[in-house]
Amino acid sequence: MRESLSQLYMQLADYFEAKYSLLTQHTDPETALPPLLQRQQKVMDLISLLYQQLNFLPHANNLEQKRLQRTFQVALDLQEHITVSLHLPEEVQKLVEQSQAEAIIRRNAQVIATRLRVVADDILYHRHSARFSMKNELAALEKVASQHADNPVGQFCYYHFSRIARLLRTQHPLYRRNLMANQSRLPFWPAVVSYLSFKSNALRNAARLGSFLRQAAAWACCSTCQNPIGSC
Repeated sequence: MRESLSQLYMQLADYFEAKYSLLTQHTDPETALPPLLQRQQKVMDLISLLYQQLNFLPHANNLEQKRLQRTFQVALDLQEHITVSLHLPEEVQKLVEQSQAEAIIRRNAQVIATRLRVVADDILYHRHSARFSMKNELAALEKVASQHADNPVGQFCYYHFSRIARLLRTQHPLYRRNLMANQSRLPFWPAVVSYLSFKSNALRNAARLGSFLRQAAAWACCSTCQNPIGSC
């Protein structure tokens, strides 16, 4: 579960960065949107996988397990504020230009994406995250929002960026949610059956990994055969 959480935070960073690159760098939406939607789907697949992995956590109130669950809850809140969007990308791009806030929005997005990647590494390597603050960036964004009150882009970005920053600073969820709502913890064997279902993201990911390893092994064998010093 730790590795999946790390991947989720990394994918959130990639998606967030790509999204605000589309909105602030005059990228053609027709070419940029399909890859962006693929990134969003990767985020949702990882969330689905993590819900499955929750079924395998022991019932014991282990402190480490509670931390992982809290980190997942934070990621769910982050996902809500990161994936929310304003209408059509073309309209948003025009509003960004009119608000004269492109550089400020881009800077805020860069700081958030960088922090998400730091948290991803901290999760993977069992590190405690250092303190985080982006007061200066948010202050600049708030100023733009107040100066262009008739333009919703600044207010939209400030609202969501400030909540993302709070989540990254406190590492505590904004909203209360029951991760196992509407379903009781699956017994061991039903959980295994669910995990091994052909519809299971975990099984598909394992199959992809196995295929990649087989290809890598075959490539290594061929390389060895072609080497006059070695032999198969």
